[in-house]
Amino acid sequence: MHLKLIRHGQASFGTDHYDRLTPLGIEQSRCLGAHLARTGHTSGTVYSGRMQRQRNTAELAAEELGSPECPGVVELANFDEYDISALFNAYLETVAANNPAVPVEREPLNHDPRLLRLAFEGVMDCWLQDTAPGVPGIEPWRAFRDRVHGGLEAMLRQHRDDGTAIVVTSSGVIATAVGIILDLRPRASINLGWQICNASVTELRYAFGHWSLTGFNSIDHLLLKDRHRLVTHR
Repeated sequence: MHLKLIRHGQASFGTDHYDRLTPLGIEQSRCLGAHLARTGHTSGTVYSGRMQRQRNTAELAAEELGSPECPGVVELANFDEYDISALFNAYLETVAANNPAVPVEREPLNHDPRLLRLAFEGVMDCWLQDTAPGVPGIEPWRAFRDRVHGGLEAMLRQHRDDGTAIVVTSSGVIATAVGIILDLRPRASINLGWQICNASVTELRYAFGHWSLTGFNSIDHLLLKDRHRLVTHR
């Protein structure tokens, strides 16, 4: 079987409601759906995580598929993103205490990509090392990885013998799935997420008893429509 993992369209980063597509994110999602239709994916279920940005991207893409054989969108919790807000709440103070360059306040991070990267990497290191086990609202890294692995297994059970499955999710899930398949260290898996563009397509194939990575972070459909404007990372 073939599995297409698609990152949601651009969400509203730096606002009070991040989990919402921007106008550009809506356009990216429709462009994605048109691309899927052109390349023959006009039937079958489209899956997504339960976040609004994931679900809306999937719905817009499914609309562009335009086939009665596409029954709509099915949500699966396996493909929910990790809760980055909860992770920052749990670990940012520790990261700032260990690195004076990182502010303890969240607002400056929204306007400085360098600071955001520093803070994010510190928070991820704390999460991967499980430095605050049992904190309410924090899904441990190993539990998140197992959840993503379970999503791959669910797709395999549902679609082992019927072609291609499409899942709209987030960069952390995609990076972790690729890390599982390539047997990457956790930090290397997390780092992949920085490269994954909105509305990009990563392709996996299951054959002869194992998964393979056949394509990563494809954005040709965005580049062909508008080379600069439609390509975003957040």
